[in-house]
Amino acid sequence: MVASSFGYANARLKAMKAKLFDVDKMRELSAVKTLPEVIELLEESVYKKEFVDASTKHSGMPLALAALKSDLLNCVNKLFKYTPESCHSLLYAQLRNWEVNSLKQIIVSKAVSKPVDSSEFEGINDESTSLLQKIASMESVKEIARELMGTPYSQSIEPVYSKILRSGDYKLLCESLDKSYYAQLTQSARESGDLYTKKFLDYWIDSLNAVLVARMVFSNAGAKEIIPYLIEGGNCAFYENLAAEKDRQKLLNAVKEKFELTQGLIEKVGKTSELSWME
Repeated sequence: MVASSFGYANARLKAMKAKLFDVDKMRELSAVKTLPEVIELLEESVYKKEFVDASTKHSGMPLALAALKSDLLNCVNKLFKYTPESCHSLLYAQLRNWEVNSLKQIIVSKAVSKPVDSSEFEGINDESTSLLQKIASMESVKEIARELMGTPYSQSIEPVYSKILRSGDYKLLCESLDKSYYAQLTQSARESGDLYTKKFLDYWIDSLNAVLVARMVFSNAGAKEIIPYLIEGGNCAFYENLAAEKDRQKLLNAVKEKFELTQGLIEKVGKTSELSWME
């Protein structure tokens, strides 16, 4: 029964994947010079319905963002519909990351007095969308912190809540949201009853820890500074040892072997110190 469920899911997801743009289509998009030309191409693609629906409220870049977000939400709903329930914790973990990133985008914008259009934010469900749009309508980081204390994020915010209210430090608030997401990711990995889902979540945690350690080592942080930030789960002991590595090249080689990265990529990171290549 489980095998047939995965077989069905695999067939449906392959059909969805077949609708993604191929290399030629992506080259065609990258070759145009203006946003209206990009939108015109997208309106004649598999995204046509979403662009038509969004065009009643938006134009320009907001139109493109609204249409593509709508398509993404439709795809997510299909994933939940087609995949076995044992995989849903993995989907929820990814979607929670989306919500956290949206919240951080709003918080940073408020901190630098950048205007935010609340209608541009859609969450993983109606409740999430309502939260994002409410947060986007608020005026300050302190006001946002007060509101988030009434949500599941409160457990991670509480230890630094008074400091945020005193200082309005947006970085502390964003860091708390990350911690909340990482804690949920760890819990999902521990509680997953499906072996493949657990393996994927552990691999995901490993990749996040690898980036975290590399970034902090490249910023000259020591093991004592790095280890408290590591996400529980995966092969956490490996990254605790890696945090003590002061030789950047040895660190990069260890990550290369762990994730089977190419030598050329590691050499590029070593020469430029641009970790985005590795990420």
